[in-house]
Amino acid sequence: MSLTWDEFVSGWARSHDGYDMRQAPAATRAVLHFGYKTGGVLARLGVRPASLMIISAMLSLAVPLLAMQGGPWPALAAIALIASLFADAVSGSLTVFKGAMSRLGAFYQSIVERLAEVAWLAALSTLGVRPGLIFACAALVWAQEYIRARAGGASMRAIATATVGDRPSRIWLTIAAFLLAAIAAPVGADLAAGIVTLIVLIWIALALVGVFQLLAIVKKVLA
Repeated sequence: MSLTWDEFVSGWARSHDGYDMRQAPAATRAVLHFGYKTGGVLARLGVRPASLMIISAMLSLAVPLLAMQGGPWPALAAIALIASLFADAVSGSLTVFKGAMSRLGAFYQSIVERLAEVAWLAALSTLGVRPGLIFACAALVWAQEYIRARAGGASMRAIATATVGDRPSRIWLTIAAFLLAAIAAPVGADLAAGIVTLIVLIWIALALVGVFQLLAIVKKVLA
């Protein structure tokens, strides 16, 4: 199935609660445009969306295995994370090209995304972040996504519930943590652990603001 860019954008919006990728940040647009180009080629070759979803999940699981090696390895963990995001984008693009959008597919994608974030947190814990902070991050992510899911059940679009603590922020913070840990490693493990801990504290702060933003949005829309 061949689609023009505009047709693809419309199809993506239908399967992502009206999300218009043309209004996305530049980095997000670049990833999604890569998904469009690559997805078109793979769709013609008969590749299924589930295949890329599995690849994305496997790359995510590799992230903590790479990060735990210390030294320069967290930089490779960042590369694996970015590769998993591209695979996820291509999976979504294939879904649009094949006209295979479904609630079950969206459910599986959500599971893969949460699995990825658990892997990122596991990786951060191997870099010296205390378990209590990792648990706080996980709890806030769960709270935010749970509230968003309940809002979706009340017929609110996901795009209407965007906050500063959403997944894009978590992605950038995690990549920054890995890269800075790799840069700081030659100086000392304590410095790397301190930098990563600081980034995790920023994650927690943004997540807290995000939860309150989300609650305020839900109250305003559903009141």
